[in-house]
Amino acid sequence: DLAAYMGTDALPIDRVLWQDAPDRFRPNRTDIERALRPAGYAGARLRLRRFLLDLVAGKPVEVSVLGGSMPYGQLASRPWPALLEDHMRTLGHEMTVHNLAVPGASSEYAA
Repeated sequence: DLAAYMGTDALPIDRVLWQDAPDRFRPNRTDIERALRPAGYAGARLRLRRFLLDLVAGKPVEVSVLGGSMPYGQLASRPWPALLEDHMRTLGHEMTVHNLAVPGASSEYAA
């Protein structure tokens, strides 16, 4: 509950931090709710949440990696996307990583 949270040490809304501030500068409940609300496009967060829920539920998941030389594995013994897949499988997750990186790709490649 936000009301209970506002008076705690985690969010000292009515404590020393604001004691000398004029009322017009003190944050109110709406300000705090707005600050605590996630910003940005909700679709990406929802997809990430669904992905993580599937991962911890033991369902098979897939990840696609875009990029240039680094994810491609240029001058590396193994590309990091392959290492990520190996690591996640070692932890017991059924993850498939698709490495779609192209060495020397420009920023427009992923746009």
